Amino acid sequence: MSQRLILALTAILQEKKSLNLYVRDISQAYVQSSTHLNRDFFVKPPTELQMDEGSILRIVKPLYGIPEAGNHCVCQPESAFDLASAAQVTNPKEEDVKTLNKRLQWQINNKLKGLRFIHLNIHTLRLVVFTDASFANNRDLSSQIGFVITLADDSNKANIIHWSSLKCKRVTRSILASELYAVAHGFDTAIVLKSTIEKILQKNNLPLILCADSKSLYDCLVKLGTTQEKRLMVDLMCIRQSYERRQITEIRWIDGNSNPADAMTKGQPCSALTRLIDTNMINITPFGWVERYT
Repeated sequence: MSQRLILALTAILQEKKSLNLYVRDISQAYVQSSTHLNRDFFVKPPTELQMDEGSILRIVKPLYGIPEAGNHCVCQPESAFDLASAAQVTNPKEEDVKTLNKRLQWQINNKLKGLRFIHLNIHTLRLVVFTDASFANNRDLSSQIGFVITLADDSNKANIIHWSSLKCKRVTRSILASELYAVAHGFDTAIVLKSTIEKILQKNNLPLILCADSKSLYDCLVKLGTTQEKRLMVDLMCIRQSYERRQITEIRWIDGNSNPADAMTKGQPCSALTRLIDTNMINITPFGWVERYT
């Protein structure tokens, strides 16, 4: 996430001065990468290995925690759902293997396909957060939630900053609950990005727009509706409070076909995400929105 944010801001600021970028010390979870490191890393073996005193190990693969590992284990946004689903499987069946192999073959065929970061109008920047959820679509009847966060300007040119596809930690009893947890998850990440960008660019009140394709969620948020589940009311009130405090600029109910986050919760191809990656343009078709009085 931090790497993509730096690239997006560099594309915006490049007209003012030339900037050099260096990748260093990015720590995430990296497993099973088959690529070799570009430089030598040596570590002291842990005590559990019971090796001779003074032994030194040379790392040849992207081990968790080393600075270069982040360059080897980042998947394309299109693959997020399939890889997240595969990570949930403990006893794989033939269908699971075929689905994963199909996605891996797609990645092999599209290994050079990446994200492009373009120049945006710094005076009209805004964070646009797309969220989506699929109710009880996992094998254990849990819901899959996800989001796509973009940095855009008033001409709808956009750079993808972050995305996520994960299993909802709570078992939900309704579509509304799944959608609400997806919005809460996306907003939590977006508010961190909003604060970071404001500090880097010395820009106050960067607009943050939440977009969801669920009418029931939209009505519940903007029409002061209530739910019978107290757990949902906590998240619901958090979103409303953030809107009242102007941390959220706008909440939109959009067409599902223009929601790139749809790819984070379903295995089918998503034309909205493909269009966003290929053209760096967001095409939002709003069905409803809330106007804020100044």
